[in-house]
Order: sequence, then structure tokens, then C-alpha cells
Amino acid sequence: MAGQCLRQGQSFVMRHWNAFSLLGAVVLLVGISLSDFAEGKPLVSRTAGVAATMSWLWITTPLPIAATAILPVFLFPFLGIMSGAQVARNYFSDTAWIFIGSSMVAAAVERVHL
Repeated sequence: MAGQCLRQGQSFVMRHWNAFSLLGAVVLLVGISLSDFAEGKPLVSRTAGVAATMSWLWITTPLPIAATAILPVFLFPFLGIMSGAQVARNYFSDTAWIFIGSSMVAAAVERVHL
């Protein structure tokens, strides 16, 4: 009886793993962002919340890693950590585009078996 209950519970969790992981990410973001790590400096807590959320999403992988990696582009301006222009300057620099472009070329070469 107990074994069957345990199997059913495990099955439920496995079917809804992505939803549980995303819910956990939201709880981490809100919980840590609202805490007060450095008194009078709320940006520290907000940044820690984003870092913890990204770590959780990388570990549990309910989203592709690339989608998780780009979350600060949206979350930093939304939470008032950095302006959108500052974030974009860091994410979309010339160096980043060289890496993106070379990765696309490598993927294309691999796909057509050159």
C-alpha cells in the first residue's frame, strides 16, 4: 500500500517536474529579492535573487540553458538592477557576437557534415 502511494507520488512529480522547477525559481527570485542582505542596498538582494534563480534553473533545466542565460536581459531592468542599455552593452558586445557567429558556423558545418 505504502509502496504504491510512493510510486504514484513519484510519478506525479516526474510528470510535472518542469512546473515544479519553474515555481521553485519564482519562489527563489521573490524570496531572495525581498530579503535584506545588505541593509540599505536592495540591489544586492535583487542580484542575489537573480543569481539563485538562474542557478536553480540551470540545475533543474525546465528551460533550455540558453533561455536561462538570457534571463538577466529581462530581469535586471525589470528589478531595477541595471538599465536595459547597460545590460545590452554587456550581452551584445562585439566579442559576444563573434562567439555567437562562430558557433552558428560550427553548427552549420556539423549539420551538413563538412
